[in-house]
Amino acid sequence: MEKQKPQLVYNFHITEKCNYQCDYCFAEWEKKDEIWRINPNYVFNIIDDISDSSKLFPEFSEKPRLNFAGGEPLILGEKLTEFAKYAFYKGIDVSIITNGSMLVEYKEILPYLAIVGISIDSMDCKTNRKIGRCCGNKTISKDELEEIVRVIREINPKIILKFNVVVNEWNCNSKIAQELLEFCPQKIKILRQTPFKNKQGITYEQFRNFVESNNFLDNPLVVVEDNQDMVNSYLMIDPSGRFFENGHGDEYLYSKPIYEVGLKNALKEIKFDVEKFLKRY
Repeated sequence: MEKQKPQLVYNFHITEKCNYQCDYCFAEWEKKDEIWRINPNYVFNIIDDISDSSKLFPEFSEKPRLNFAGGEPLILGEKLTEFAKYAFYKGIDVSIITNGSMLVEYKEILPYLAIVGISIDSMDCKTNRKIGRCCGNKTISKDELEEIVRVIREINPKIILKFNVVVNEWNCNSKIAQELLEFCPQKIKILRQTPFKNKQGITYEQFRNFVESNNFLDNPLVVVEDNQDMVNSYLMIDPSGRFFENGHGDEYLYSKPIYEVGLKNALKEIKFDVEKFLKRY
């Protein structure tokens, strides 16, 4: 039996804007213009390139995945649904990473998603406010998260539910594992806060203590990523439609806009470690 090829994932940080103010956020791209506002056709052009990119990576399956992230991608509202629907009908698996606060409002996107990832760092409202994971003073309670998950699964029973937890100075001594597992997710990703500009994050010991105290190491649903695991192992696109490369301290390295030079040429301008990517999956 032929071994199934892994899926290549493109992470399109389509906007820098967010209704939350998480202290550790690295979504800063020099305040460049966002192409979805300037000319939505640029986004459609990038989606076209992604749908036809399998020949560039023979080690991956023919069906790529496009993951919309931000900022908060649902800030785009109906426009994001339009992009997701277009990608879906181009034969791309579509996913989003969201803080969840607007998922019920814009639930029309759910039928076109293969995966929905919700960023949840704590179930404690006080901790979330310290992190900045709130809009004004409003955070998502456990009861509200239950309703969000119910709506997701009611509309799209086949969807894969994933949680992302960023371990930072405000939640590194907490326990969240059991509460997350109650939602029966298919995946939980634990990430260590990435040092960026004046935000240095937590120590390796603090990160490992969080992982071990939550018994995440023994759970097959859990993926743990330390800082070095994330360098050059993601294909990331910024709001201006450029590939960007991390691992350079406070700065990113950028390609030329994909919609100008094409995906193949833009890829030549950044580093992508295929082996690291495969190791993460």
